[in-house]
Amino acid sequence: AEFFSRFNFRITYKKGPENIRPDTLSRKLKNKPRDKDNKRLLTKKKPLIDPEYFN
Repeated sequence: AEFFSRFNFRITYKKGPENIRPDTLSRKLKNKPRDKDNKRLLTKKKPLIDPEYFN
């Protein structure tokens, strides 16, 4: 909370039809691909920092 206190922003709820550009957090799981080999699912679990840098 202390980190975010440095920024001036407001979080507001918008119903589906009013939310023209939904972000990743507001997307429903029904849009998630069900095929385990789907490229979107495989890249989703890719770490941003290579684990070898932590050793």
